[in-house]
Amino acid sequence: MAEDPVDIYFKQLELARVLNSGEQLKDCYGVKTARQIRLRLAVLRAVACVADVPTVAPDRFRQLEGSSRLRFSVDAVPFCIIFEPIEPRLKSRGKVDLRKITSVTILEIVEK
Repeated sequence: MAEDPVDIYFKQLELARVLNSGEQLKDCYGVKTARQIRLRLAVLRAVACVADVPTVAPDRFRQLEGSSRLRFSVDAVPFCIIFEPIEPRLKSRGKVDLRKITSVTILEIVEK
């Protein structure tokens, strides 16, 4: 586990309740998908910054395109966990420095 893991917050209280309860997670998403979601959240909690989240399957961390806000996702097949940094930090050339993103807000879980 990382020395200072990524801090995870939730956009809505109900989302936090579901994602932090194994039983509610299974009720909402089924056993297999609930396991995938728990594993992806465990990865986020185990890394020091989002740059350390694997970009290959099964995690497939990626930046979402087409949004005016800085958003990312990880796979929890057949869903994606959508999140955004608490404070996006930029490099000098305007590119996002993923190593500086250490706090995220989980926005939603959406079907792929």
